[in-house]
Amino acid sequence: MTTDDIQELFREKHLKVTPQRCAIYDVLEHTTSHPTADEILAKVKHAFPMISPNTVYYTLNAFEAVGLVMPINDAHTRYDANLKPTTI
Repeated sequence: MTTDDIQELFREKHLKVTPQRCAIYDVLEHTTSHPTADEILAKVKHAFPMISPNTVYYTLNAFEAVGLVMPINDAHTRYDANLKPTTI
């Protein structure tokens, strides 16, 4: 997904479009590792050094509320932007 695609997706979901939210979603879109919020924060912090953990957690909760991500709970909550169920 391009940044424009992400912004359009946010508008469709009635989410405020911010550079930080776009970066967080971009991290999720380009990984298959199901990162934790802290791992996402570490990746986004390079582009946004002043971003807080609270911003990442709030954004992930907002994404979950509108169906853009789903939490994967193990010892730590991890997030996935691929909403297709997996089969084992």
